[in-house]
Amino acid sequence: MKEVFLARCVNLIDGGYFERVQKALGRGKIDFLKLQEKMTGNFDMLRTYYYHCLPYQSANPTEEEKLEFARKQSFFKYLEYQPNFEVRLGRLEFRGYTQAGERILEQKRVDLLIGVDLVMLAMKKLITHACIIAGDSDFIPAIEVAKYEGVITYLFHGPNCHEDLKQIADVRIEINDEFMDAVMAQDVAKPQRKSFETVEEYEKKAKKPHSIWKKEAEVVQEGKKTRKGKTAKP
Repeated sequence: MKEVFLARCVNLIDGGYFERVQKALGRGKIDFLKLQEKMTGNFDMLRTYYYHCLPYQSANPTEEEKLEFARKQSFFKYLEYQPNFEVRLGRLEFRGYTQAGERILEQKRVDLLIGVDLVMLAMKKLITHACIIAGDSDFIPAIEVAKYEGVITYLFHGPNCHEDLKQIADVRIEINDEFMDAVMAQDVAKPQRKSFETVEEYEKKAKKPHSIWKKEAEVVQEGKKTRKGKTAKP
């Protein structure tokens, strides 16, 4: 019997880079399931890996630092609840200050994690295609190994992307306004969210790490019902 060979892809997202592209294009909240679908296309999908770091906290963290840390934890937990998503975390290291007095933070281990996952999946023949959101030339050796193993690489990149990285990829897809329009979260009327002053207030409100995101999903569903002419629940 002839073996049936399926095209299967993995999505690898450098979260820090994608956030910078998102900011450069002036976009708001992303629907990550739409992003996953946009990257995967017609391929069978293995998984979507999302790589990022928790925010830096000083030795004696301020309330603002604590709150941002808690928010990011909640967001990563939300992503892990999405189908076929897995979050991999590196860490941020403090490297001093700029002349303007701003902190210099360096992302560590994220590049390594992406490279190791890509090479491992390619060598184990678990994928035939790799869809990557990244802009750093540090990924080039891993992409070269994946290509040697027969993997077709798709690079999704923003305006700022290393030219050598674009050159090594098999297919290059620019993340532009049209791309972002397709992956934006649905715009529905939502109640104003309270501004929390301390991390204790935030954690009290978000009893579960993903409760805030779950509530927003409920609001989206209620918005859909209202537009269909049904009466939303009070």
